[in-house]
Amino acid sequence: MHGAPSVQYPVGRSAWAAVLLLMIWLAGVAALAFWWAEARVRLWEGIVAAAAVVLSGAAGIAHWNRTGERLLLSWGGATWTLCEPLAEREGDLEVALDLQSLMFLRWRPRTGGEARWLWAERKANPSGWDDLRRAVYSRASPDAAPGAQPPAAHS
Repeated sequence: MHGAPSVQYPVGRSAWAAVLLLMIWLAGVAALAFWWAEARVRLWEGIVAAAAVVLSGAAGIAHWNRTGERLLLSWGGATWTLCEPLAEREGDLEVALDLQSLMFLRWRPRTGGEARWLWAERKANPSGWDDLRRAVYSRASPDAAPGAQPPAAHS
């Protein structure tokens, strides 16, 4: 069996992610409103619950703002590389959610640092989508040299 082809794919902000985050937050707002209307809520309990909903919305907005930059995810046969505006780092990639034309990926750098959550959408590069999916689900080739670059990285 042959390994997956080298691939470079743009990842970043997703409209689906925004809709999902908004739906989750609105569900929290609705649950809070229902709880407040139906239960005998003490003032401090209501304030704490409302603060939690507001903070979750702020966390969603912060996540949305962090994913605004377009990054390039590369697979060279042995390792994943995330090309950020000021750095290029190797790491490991795992699929958190696969909806066939949209994937939510977790990329963890090998040399320390925080994990990044990445959205990959078919519409970002339709012709490269199948190659990305093959690479995401393949294992590293034992013949690939450590630190090997995909052919497109040399141009």
